[in-house]
Amino acid sequence: MGRDPRGPRGLRRYRGLAGLARHPGRSAVVRGHARGAALLAGRDAEDPRERRIGADQQHRRERHRQRQPEPDRRLGGEGLTALKIGGGLLGGVVIVLICNTDRGRILPIQGVPWVVLLVFGILAVWTFVLGRTRFGRYVYAIGGNAEAARRAGVNLALIRTVAFTLCSFTAGMAGVIYASRLRSISTAFDGGTLVLYAVAAAVIGGTSLFGGRGKALHGVLGGVVIAGIANGMGLLEFSAASQYMVTALVLLVAVTIDALTRRGRVAGT
Repeated sequence: MGRDPRGPRGLRRYRGLAGLARHPGRSAVVRGHARGAALLAGRDAEDPRERRIGADQQHRRERHRQRQPEPDRRLGGEGLTALKIGGGLLGGVVIVLICNTDRGRILPIQGVPWVVLLVFGILAVWTFVLGRTRFGRYVYAIGGNAEAARRAGVNLALIRTVAFTLCSFTAGMAGVIYASRLRSISTAFDGGTLVLYAVAAAVIGGTSLFGGRGKALHGVLGGVVIAGIANGMGLLEFSAASQYMVTALVLLVAVTIDALTRRGRVAGT
């Protein structure tokens, strides 16, 4: 009785690649492997849409990472706060020393009052604050649209409090300078004329009463116009009532132009 070639001993002749080539069922084995490989390849194949979506997500993550500013580790928050406080105190000391010094001996300027230099200094400070700082951008944003600024995360109460505090401080400085010029103080003076002149100077200079537009330079230029009107009419011996009427008319014209410009800008958008 012959041995079965499919038995354990018979399979020894078909071990390895050479044995598979001589095996009677080699074609069935090859076909099975081919079908299985095709099924596995179809199962593991990557959808091109998934590949595109993954690439887009990776690209968005890279762009978001590039947009994030690098943290500034050179100076911490406490150190920066201490630096600001120290700078403010130093600036106050310098101002006090300048005010208590006989400036005529240091830098005599013929025909130019020190008030002009002080106004230029305040103008430079306010121009920098409004145009180059985050606080200035927030002030313009709140003036343009307070609700949009609030939704953007701006602290309206804080910015408004700081803005009114700085305006009051500047008004106090103006009062001290005005009193030093007149060399007298009157508690009966209500300041209504000064308020009219201040508002007229800002509006005539180009500052919008509706908010969101204007510069410190505009206020100074408007003040020059108001001072020119008052000085010129005074030299022409016009009465105080006539000066108020002319100033009010100029203010009315400036407000009307501002309103028409704003309406045209809104209609254009």
